[in-house]
Amino acid sequence: LLSGRSALQLPLSLTAKFSLSDRVRKELVLLDAILGPGKQSDGSYAYKIGGTLGSPFPTPIAAPGAPAPAPTAPGDAGGP
Repeated sequence: LLSGRSALQLPLSLTAKFSLSDRVRKELVLLDAILGPGKQSDGSYAYKIGGTLGSPFPTPIAAPGAPAPAPTAPGDAGGP
């Protein structure tokens, strides 16, 4: 059994691919702008999620043929 503190230090290595419904995109226009670096050619979004459970760090996955987005560290200007 893990304690709360040690659970938060577990490393993450995930890939997330998801889409937003038309309704969500229309009502939350800014969300598309925030997620834009991970936008794929089919309109979905893809991100690698690293870091730890207590401090996850998402990195956009560039669409095939697109330049790779520059990663930003948490706390940097423009970072999460």
